[in-house]
Amino acid sequence: MAEDTTPRCQSCGRILNLDVFGSNASGSMNFDYCKHCFQKGAFVNPDVTLPQMVELSAEHLGHEMDIETPEAIVFASQLLPTLKRWRSSLT
Repeated sequence: MAEDTTPRCQSCGRILNLDVFGSNASGSMNFDYCKHCFQKGAFVNPDVTLPQMVELSAEHLGHEMDIETPEAIVFASQLLPTLKRWRSSLT
């Protein structure tokens, strides 16, 4: 997979912009994670596994990229392991 330079949530892969940034415990914006994954300094779903997140992320990634679900699952399964939240779980 070619390197993706689009700013993305480091948990689900969603494209990040001002409308979807997560929040730190202090209430400030978190620039690594979206609000669907990270609120008030903690993961919304701390026990989700990488395979579960691939399935959960495929729908919104498919919409963002205008691709069908099977292709979005392939994209998510390649992208998510490279993201900050999941890299440490693979070592």
